[in-house]
Amino acid sequence: MSDDSLPQDWEMRPLGDCVEKLKSGKRVERGWSPQCLNHPTQSNEDWGVLKTTAVQMGEYQPEHHKALPSNLEPKRGLEVGDGDFLLTTTGPRSRCGVVCLARNTPKKLIFSGKILRFRADEKKVSASWLESLMMSPVIQSTFDSLKVGTSDSSVSIGNRQVLDLQIPVPPLQEQKRIVEILEEQLSRLDAAVKSVQTVREKAAQFRRSLLHAVFFGSDRTEWRTLPLEDALEFSIGGVWGEGPGESEVDVEVVRVTELRPHGMVDTFTAVRRSITQKQLESRALKPGDLVLEKSGGGPNTPVGRVGKIIGTEHPTVCSNFMQLMRPDIEAVRPSFLHHFLVFFHSDGKTIPLQTATTNIRNIKTKDYLKTLIPVPSLDEQDEIVPFLEEQLSRLDATLAVADEVERKANALRRSLLHAAFTGELTRSWREAHV
Repeated sequence: MSDDSLPQDWEMRPLGDCVEKLKSGKRVERGWSPQCLNHPTQSNEDWGVLKTTAVQMGEYQPEHHKALPSNLEPKRGLEVGDGDFLLTTTGPRSRCGVVCLARNTPKKLIFSGKILRFRADEKKVSASWLESLMMSPVIQSTFDSLKVGTSDSSVSIGNRQVLDLQIPVPPLQEQKRIVEILEEQLSRLDAAVKSVQTVREKAAQFRRSLLHAVFFGSDRTEWRTLPLEDALEFSIGGVWGEGPGESEVDVEVVRVTELRPHGMVDTFTAVRRSITQKQLESRALKPGDLVLEKSGGGPNTPVGRVGKIIGTEHPTVCSNFMQLMRPDIEAVRPSFLHHFLVFFHSDGKTIPLQTATTNIRNIKTKDYLKTLIPVPSLDEQDEIVPFLEEQLSRLDATLAVADEVERKANALRRSLLHAAFTGELTRSWREAHV
């Protein structure tokens, strides 16, 4: 953005000229406690705002706080106060450059050396206007361009770069008008996005209720049950192989990352690897096969997702982090079993079957294969599957509409913020007040 592209009474200024002196935090060598903020985070519901009391919203994880040794008191000038802007200047690429506004901060909260704190100079820019500017795509992309580092896990932004960052500055009266328009328009967008979230929550509740009724309804007590392994033709662990051309035959390898919501498998993103002919013969995926995520997950995501293979264009296997399970069609229809196992995971039933090392969850495959599954007659399965898939397809169609609403809301948000800081948003207001 240049001065030539701005309205006549706007100007470009360094951020350092528009804020009170920037302050870097202090590195704490040992200990951790909730009194020292290690990095700010953004709330999904109130983007760009630091809420130190909203632990239930997930803004804070243990690594957010470093603890102060009992003999170390916070130094003056390092406190975080309401209205302070906090910029993460070092860390993973996804976190570095995040700017948040502190609100409802607890007493004695200080910030670490990974954070740069600044506050609006109200004689030049209003805090509410600066907050809106920091949320804009232009500023966010500028911070991205300032990051330096050799890997995504460790990048940084220099204080001098932040001070020299050129920002558009309209007159204070126009800043006020920009904020008024943005607050009105963005509040409507926030309401739309919140309604989308409500739709998703209700859809998830309906999905669980539907699947529970299908598999455990009052009229299902006469169904027989089988250990999962008895309903399979065979089961075998996947293979990772070697680089392309390094073994006997090149294949596509489906990884955990190819698993999509509700048990879909995207084979088009599988990677090319090389395995032996014997490995391919014993593990080649075919339509109807199920693949179990036996290693992966995370702190809040249980391992044990199951995907169904619809078809493959090339010889394909699953990775060593997965288990191939081929249903015995004389006992159970692949689609019936797939729907049950997807529900089994979403209902939290795989949690007791997993072990954890650091942030990786591993499922105990032998125990998983002993899971008792409901098995009605094949004729009843053939009746249940079409009904279930019709209901779920309607649900997916509703969610697709919700996704489109959210996409359009986010696009409109970006457009509004762009218009706000190029002068387009207040063009008519400015012409009326010249």
